[in-house]
Amino acid sequence: MTGAMVQSVVPLLIAGIDASTSAAWMPVLGFALAAGVVSAGATVAVERFGGRVGGILGTVPTTIMPATMGLFATHPMDADGTSSEGFLRAVAVVPAGMMINAAFLASWRVLPRWLHADDSRATLWRCVAASLVVWALLSLAWVVGMNALEPSVEALLAIGGGTLLATATLGIVLCRHGVPAPKGTNHVTWSVLVARGVAAGGAIAVALVIARGGHAIAGGMAVTFPAIFLTTIVGTWLAQGREVPVGAVGPMVLGSCAVGSYAMLSGLLYPRLGLVLGTPVCWILAVGCVSVPAGLWLRAHSMRSDQE
Repeated sequence: MTGAMVQSVVPLLIAGIDASTSAAWMPVLGFALAAGVVSAGATVAVERFGGRVGGILGTVPTTIMPATMGLFATHPMDADGTSSEGFLRAVAVVPAGMMINAAFLASWRVLPRWLHADDSRATLWRCVAASLVVWALLSLAWVVGMNALEPSVEALLAIGGGTLLATATLGIVLCRHGVPAPKGTNHVTWSVLVARGVAAGGAIAVALVIARGGHAIAGGMAVTFPAIFLTTIVGTWLAQGREVPVGAVGPMVLGSCAVGSYAMLSGLLYPRLGLVLGTPVCWILAVGCVSVPAGLWLRAHSMRSDQE
């Protein structure tokens, strides 16, 4: 091959590689961007409406929507039109991930007391580090355990249902023994909102890359990285003080059950209805069957507490 031919062919090969790489990354970037946008908007609810109402509104299925869409797109359906095993495995572990997130959130009820510092920001960053260690250790233990046991899809789905019930139980306990959940009074800057969106979007992008590599269980756990919870707590703590985010912990745990429910529903309905119809149907069912009843129960419970 002459030098002229090399000079003419190499740019074409590079362009082809770049085109294929761009095509492979476009779905991941698109779903990550969508996750960032919806998470930035959803977390404002905690500050605007207070911990009880905002905790439920802030945990309606948002980032899980583009995440499951991305997982479904990266795991094509089987020849018979049913969900691929990889997709089912990924969404089946989401409720377990949310249960670990519930432990992450519950740690914020005690960490500010255990790690108290004279400076409020120092206390915050100590709690951030400690709570992320809690999440990382629990997630790592879960992924290693599941990979070692290699449970069937049916077993994973059963585990998903059990962890949903466990998360709901913890949420109820935290709400019954709650703390004051005031509304925020300070204005939240656009830079904080953008930071929340970037954090959530980045977590979803990493999760989808892991899932594309064939690691379905690890990808499903990465999807549940508590980006929206962490950015909500940090952002509201910095803008509003400690009481606003800590007061929302119980409602956020209870409301997060809607995320796990959405994931389980997506495994059932996406192959049958497709993404265009399946996405709103899953959202309506998750919100109608989990978020709305949880909000009504919280309202009734808070009214009884106020009367007492």
